[in-house]
Amino acid sequence: MLIEHVSANGILGDLKTTLDAISGTGITSTISGNGIHLYRATPFGVTSPEKQLMTVTTTEANNIADLPRVCRHGYVVRIVNSGEDMDDYYLKFYAEGVTDTEDNPLSQPATYARSGTTLTVTLANHGYSNGDQVILDVTSGNGSDGYYTIANVQTNTFTVTDASSGTTSGTVTCHPVRFGEGVWEECAEPGITTTFDNTTMPLKLTRVLPGTFAINGGSAQSYANGAFQFGYPEWGKRDVGDDLTNGEPSFVGHRIQKMIFFRNRIALLSEENIILSRVNDFYNFWVKLRWLFLTLTLLIYNLVQHIRRDCLML
Repeated sequence: MLIEHVSANGILGDLKTTLDAISGTGITSTISGNGIHLYRATPFGVTSPEKQLMTVTTTEANNIADLPRVCRHGYVVRIVNSGEDMDDYYLKFYAEGVTDTEDNPLSQPATYARSGTTLTVTLANHGYSNGDQVILDVTSGNGSDGYYTIANVQTNTFTVTDASSGTTSGTVTCHPVRFGEGVWEECAEPGITTTFDNTTMPLKLTRVLPGTFAINGGSAQSYANGAFQFGYPEWGKRDVGDDLTNGEPSFVGHRIQKMIFFRNRIALLSEENIILSRVNDFYNFWVKLRWLFLTLTLLIYNLVQHIRRDCLML
């Protein structure tokens, strides 16, 4: 009897070999932990005949338990708990060892120019090396979105081979491809507005200590008694949810009529509404953790239902 050893790596390797051998799909496959990551610039569908052996996660999942521990950094999934949109939330994967912060984001905007099939991307001090992989999201011009391997690296430029040819130029967002173990953290729905327009929001007046400096756009001069400086507060961003579960405050699009301070919150009066900031976070008017809020809501609901059942049993 011949016994053949079967492993997850062997199965995944065979799958990748088969997928890579199919021409014309435009799909790039990458083995990631005990799964395989598939990418194409245009939408496509994947099904599994054996759902107990292999699950498919696209942009949606029914449960956090379905999400992998090894994934591509920056991958965003919508968790659909039920048929109601109110209990949906979004999670983003953060791979260990990858620096990706608000002050130092991993994805960067750049410019490009294409001649023939050679697309040259210009991004100052990009830090890439030949052979690195990157997802290009073209925001203007006729360049092609795609999953590319970098070549001809210079300090501020690199090239990739476009799927299309011709002369064009424009802007592009570069998403470095990073895989690894990591964690899923709650985030906002991709593509929605997450900030306020500072020019339409209240200003702050700050007293500056004595010294020589320029304020309010003027030239530098000495202020022996200090000065007062106008500026824009650092208004909080929408970190989680979408327009349904964490919608814009009702003052957006309307005149702010008055501002008061109430129990460690800033309160804005607009139209017939009073909008309160977070406690001790005066410039933030967004929900902090949609998932935590949802969990507490369900916990309270289940507790109430349990109490009702006990009361009925009495």
